[in-house]
Amino acid sequence: MKILAVTENEWEDLKKVRLSSLKDSPEAFGLSYAEAKNYTSQNWKDTASGYKELRFFIAYEGDLPIGLIGGVYLNNKYELVSMWVSPNFRGSEVGGELIASLKKYALKQGHRSIVLKVSSENKRACHFYKKCGFSITLMDGIIVTNESVILQEMIWAENAQPNKTSE
Repeated sequence: MKILAVTENEWEDLKKVRLSSLKDSPEAFGLSYAEAKNYTSQNWKDTASGYKELRFFIAYEGDLPIGLIGGVYLNNKYELVSMWVSPNFRGSEVGGELIASLKKYALKQGHRSIVLKVSSENKRACHFYKKCGFSITLMDGIIVTNESVILQEMIWAENAQPNKTSE
């Protein structure tokens, strides 16, 4: 497995893995599959090139994109805004390696913490993020495309003590 920071050269891989993520887990994202499917090639190239400081990383098994993570500096916070691993690779090291790549990138950019929003109902994701050093901070609202999903905010901070809470 390898993980690459996405550039304009990987826009087609970004499109492929992003559409797969939206089709597989529509409830997990603020963007819908239908919206993303209508993006032009230029929209995908802009997104891949770090447009508006949005940075994606893709995990590959050989030449096959199998996972994705994205982060952006927004509202005075560095935020993990997209995370997905292909169903065939869930439970492997792919998710943890994607998180590690985003942490390394954020630190290199001068950010000492990363926040994310996840449904409190998604126990598997919440447990995974806790294993990666994130802690629950507060309930944070709803997903725009699905008003029935309540989100909680989690944070990872450099040099923070691991979260000892159990589920």
